[in-house]
Amino acid sequence: MTENDANAANYTELANHIERLGNKMNALNPSSSAYAETKEDMEDYYERLVQMKTMRITTLEEELADATTKVTALVVDNQRERQTLLAVVFAAIMFVACAIECAWPDSVLGPLEFAWEAATSNTLVAVALTATLSCAVTSAWSH
Repeated sequence: MTENDANAANYTELANHIERLGNKMNALNPSSSAYAETKEDMEDYYERLVQMKTMRITTLEEELADATTKVTALVVDNQRERQTLLAVVFAAIMFVACAIECAWPDSVLGPLEFAWEAATSNTLVAVALTATLSCAVTSAWSH
């Protein structure tokens, strides 16, 4: 968010006052009372400038927090929509598979049974058990 015109004008005005007072201080004797008064005025303007910048930073931090909250809510909504879409697509695939299986028996379940048998073959079971035992032994040694 950019500065509004009023804030930009305030910054410019304060910077001009500080510059003008700095030039005035250069012309004054550092031991004079006018120098001390000018220095105090300059410090007041500088303090006001710092306060305005601090308020601006606080405002931007609050806006960032609000934007972060909104983005987080959008991400959560997006995840829900994706999960819903995935569930609908899965249900549609299952419906089509059931319809095909009803129309042509063993056209879907036949290949699935073959895949299941291949997945549960003795070789695959041996590999899975070996990997599981290996992970268990490694985990036990690390503790």
